[in-house]
Amino acid sequence: MQSPEADRPSTDASPDPQALKRPAWVYVAASVAGVVVIVLLLGALGVFQTGESPTPPAASGPFITISEPVQGAVVPIPEAVTVRGEAGALFENNVVVQALDEDGNVLVQEPTTAQAPEIGGTGPWSIQLVIPVKPGTKGLLFAFSPSPNDGSIMASASVEVTYGEPLPLGSEIRIEVPANGSVVETEQAVRISGTGRGLFENNVVVEALDAEGTVIIQRPTTMQSEEVGGPGSWSISLRIPAGGGEAGTIRAYAVSPADGSIDAEDTVAVVFGKAGTPQPTATPSSTTAGIEDLLWSLTSLGGQSLVGDDPLTLDLTTGTASGFAGCNTYNGPYERSGTSIQIGPLATTRRI
Repeated sequence: MQSPEADRPSTDASPDPQALKRPAWVYVAASVAGVVVIVLLLGALGVFQTGESPTPPAASGPFITISEPVQGAVVPIPEAVTVRGEAGALFENNVVVQALDEDGNVLVQEPTTAQAPEIGGTGPWSIQLVIPVKPGTKGLLFAFSPSPNDGSIMASASVEVTYGEPLPLGSEIRIEVPANGSVVETEQAVRISGTGRGLFENNVVVEALDAEGTVIIQRPTTMQSEEVGGPGSWSISLRIPAGGGEAGTIRAYAVSPADGSIDAEDTVAVVFGKAGTPQPTATPSSTTAGIEDLLWSLTSLGGQSLVGDDPLTLDLTTGTASGFAGCNTYNGPYERSGTSIQIGPLATTRRI
């Protein structure tokens, strides 16, 4: 017979007495240490990054920004205003830029394109605007991109600006020549001059009107000043085709570019000289008026007569060369050397 102990299972695999004595926190600490080691290994492999969070990718939809001018800026006028920014995901990279006044009226609008490496990509854009508005006017620069499907706005941006510094002390024009009540000769060029300040682009319009207030002749000129909108003087030569002995008016005024209203004006009452009466002519000599004391008219060129209702003129009496060039007026510096005169550079009005 076998002993009862023969059927008992072997006890060789009994647990380590030392292991049975380890507390539970030892196992928790070992697990944490293992996680730390894994994290350090992954960090070394570049799976995790430290420092600032990566910049999220740019939005994939259409967008426009304006970086210049900034919000609330005073932009220079009448000089060209540069507007620039960035745009992306636009149809054919098209950007349209508008200058609006404070009532929302569009003063000027120009198209441009974003300079992206491909159509629909992202890139900078810029445009220059010449904005016809009175200095000191508040407004809005608005950039947008229209949809090719229905013309709706795909993306837009805007900044509030002021168009130039306000003109000092308001606008003003004065006529100094001829004096009120004087006789103005007709059928020959006569000089009309005066002063002014605060005028848009220094523009002055001079008119001769008959007794009924009908405009006989009208010509533009530009005031000479150290800065646009500052104080200065202006002059122009007019050939007034009016009958003798008739009462009339000489008028000088400046127009607002915003709405065409009159910013400033002055008038003098005159009597137009008798038509057909021989007029005295001055010949420059050592005993009479010099070349800079006279008003000159171009009567012929290359043997061809140029006499007409609107002669080309040259006026040196104000210290600068100015006059009427057939369509626009001009002015600029000149230098005299002996019997020759060098004129220029010249500035002209921009009327057609």
